[in-house]
Amino acid sequence: MGHDEDTGSNPDAKAAHEFLAELRTRISIQPLAYQDGDETRALESLVEIFGFARAAIKSNPGCEEFARKTSDMLNTVLRPVTAKWHPRSIAGELKTRDGASEFRSDLAALRLGLRDFADTLHRMAYDSDFADLEMPPVISREMLDRLFEDLPYGIPAGHLFDDPVHEGINESEALEIAARRGTDDKRISNAVGLALSGGGVRSASFCLGACQSLADHGMLKDVDVMSTVSGGGYAGAFISRQMAANTANPVAPLMQRDGPDTDAIRKLRTKVKYLSPSGFVEKWSMICSLVAGMLVNWVGLAAILSFVVLIVILTQSIWQDAQRILPMLALIAFAAALIVFAVSHGRNRTRAIRRFSVLAAIAAVLIVVSLISPLYALYRGIIDAEPAIGAVALAVSASLPTVARIAGLVTRRSAELMLMRAALVVSSIAVPIICLFFSFALWDLATNPLGVKPLVNWFGVFGLVALTVFLGLIAAFTLDVNLTGPGRLYRNRLARSFVATTREGDTFLPLIDLNIATDEGGDHAPGKAPYHLINATVNLPTSRSPVLRERKGDFFIMSKFWTGSPSTEYFPTGEWKTRDGDLDLATAIATSGAAVSPHMSLMSIPSIAGLIAFLNLRLGLWIRKPGGGDTSLRAGFPKLLREMFSVDMDETGDWLLLSDGAHVDNSGIYELLRRRCKFIIACDASADNDDSFATLMTVVRHAQIDFGIQMMPRLEELRADFETGHTAAHTLMCRIKYPGEADGLLLVLKSSVTGNESEFIRTYRAANPDFPNQSTLDQNFDEAQFEAYRQLGAHAVDGLFVASIIGPESGPATVSDWFRRLAMNLLPRQA
Repeated sequence: MGHDEDTGSNPDAKAAHEFLAELRTRISIQPLAYQDGDETRALESLVEIFGFARAAIKSNPGCEEFARKTSDMLNTVLRPVTAKWHPRSIAGELKTRDGASEFRSDLAALRLGLRDFADTLHRMAYDSDFADLEMPPVISREMLDRLFEDLPYGIPAGHLFDDPVHEGINESEALEIAARRGTDDKRISNAVGLALSGGGVRSASFCLGACQSLADHGMLKDVDVMSTVSGGGYAGAFISRQMAANTANPVAPLMQRDGPDTDAIRKLRTKVKYLSPSGFVEKWSMICSLVAGMLVNWVGLAAILSFVVLIVILTQSIWQDAQRILPMLALIAFAAALIVFAVSHGRNRTRAIRRFSVLAAIAAVLIVVSLISPLYALYRGIIDAEPAIGAVALAVSASLPTVARIAGLVTRRSAELMLMRAALVVSSIAVPIICLFFSFALWDLATNPLGVKPLVNWFGVFGLVALTVFLGLIAAFTLDVNLTGPGRLYRNRLARSFVATTREGDTFLPLIDLNIATDEGGDHAPGKAPYHLINATVNLPTSRSPVLRERKGDFFIMSKFWTGSPSTEYFPTGEWKTRDGDLDLATAIATSGAAVSPHMSLMSIPSIAGLIAFLNLRLGLWIRKPGGGDTSLRAGFPKLLREMFSVDMDETGDWLLLSDGAHVDNSGIYELLRRRCKFIIACDASADNDDSFATLMTVVRHAQIDFGIQMMPRLEELRADFETGHTAAHTLMCRIKYPGEADGLLLVLKSSVTGNESEFIRTYRAANPDFPNQSTLDQNFDEAQFEAYRQLGAHAVDGLFVASIIGPESGPATVSDWFRRLAMNLLPRQA
């Protein structure tokens, strides 16, 4: 039967033919690849179907069957979708990944109904079944299969360490992963890594919510290795302890993210304000601890100043007469420096600069010494007028940075930066004046103890000698900068909040006892927690390596079996000791989160390192390297001097200064790349107010430079809209191109807002516009703040389990299956 004969005299067939011509050429009955098309235009295309149906009915009088079936379809299949999404489109939801995903899920379900209707129309118009071919997927099955080829786990041979060490690391980690997987085969492949970024309690809350959602969807059980940094380590420590303690169902303590809380989560909520004192007595104790630590640190410096004053007193008959000519000597020294440089820089510029520096330093010292007399007169004027007010003003000025940082006077990032800069400027002026005035006070004490003013008062001199010896003995035999700094308080608070479980006596768990379950009978068995890598930075400002001198540090990890860095070597964790004994989990996560330190690798400010050390603004840890000649476990006064003056801080030293892992890698991804993890889930809760994505871009740069690993994430959907602050998505996926091996996949979960979060999150953000980039200085989260970040983390993961991304069939059973489905929809087309 010909076309004209088939439809010409049949109004239903003719109407079906005209309408089908529009319907079958539209996206409504074709699959729409996730990264293709535009949701707003797709919705407009659906709305246009109403007009085409209306036109077909009008132009074909008598098409009763077509009109009835078409009207039924429009009212029961199409209109519910268009009516639902019309107002949401106006509100901008289709511009967000989550909104677009939900729309695509509705579109996929609608497509099935429209294809059935198209088949009905096809039989009505042509008396045959509908059989159009479908658009091919973005990524073919063959390409997916190649992308999911097996990738052996482990650090490649000869990569930054000696082979015996790398083999030992690989073997011990593989055995731990095999035990977690419940297999005897230590040839691990396709390892799943979880990276929890830095960001204080902000990151801990976000990462906890993300991990709870992963647990609810059945993915957390598959994680083999967990790499944490700073605040991510808080959540990581909690997860490690809880999963290890529950061998029957390791993820049980983390589930029920929609409530009610499990016992473990409920207890964590009550302790998350870990730095907030519970009452006046505890607050006063914290203040006294900070002040006492600062004063004890100053004992060694006071001993040095006292010794210098003593030498000056004993030699004053020599230099008093020469003081009048010091400015002239300084001018001569500076002129000599210029002449030496001018004459010799053409022959050997390096030597010329060195000679110029020495002579210029001599000139500077002479100038300073010549100013002592007028400064002493100023000191006497203050002492004679208002000594108490002057002393208090100087003390407050010097301690302002410490108070501002530790007490958290402000929490908005802009105000925080302004306050800290102002405090450091004021303190940089006050501290030298304090040191000078203290020296003048010692001078008065030694030269005029009883109101008598001989040239040398031997009674006062003997008193100064005794004071110098007393201060020197305290500094030499009792001072420990690991105990006097606020890092000790920080560690104890973290231990109580994130490490301790319900069992007594487990607050300071040695790292070597990580992931060991203990049953009611006291028997031990391997736990089911991921192998935990805790990232820190070893600060090496005087390193012998040009690369490390540029970075001023190296990647340092602490884990159950091995601890160290490529430059300082790795040793079995049991060989690393602190004053308290074995290196423990609380000390490790506190060191990993030691954001404030005189030396901070890539974030160091050399010009103020000495000032920060003097003010005791230190959360870092001095740790003794195993196998060295130094057998002491006390980080004494020389460590303070090394911090202040950046001397003897290289990879060969017996003692190493560790600080926040974020000082070289705030993502936690780096060590997972080193180990060739196949699938990496990265929770990035770093603050990105300026859309610089410094955390992610830093690890991308380091991975390519150090390992030859290429990652090319596309960040467009994570950039915030200038007006609303909303991003299009919470997540991105990109390929990891390991050199000479199978590819891996990186999935990033970003703490951003898309506008379609729960009403609780949106209400919290309305009251706190900085959310979710509130300052890391704020560590005292209340219940609402903690819950907002926790729900945001869970929401970000939930968006990756909608039908439009993972398919309408049942959810994935493994991380590999989940990543395969995600890759089909989230990888850029060129992949």
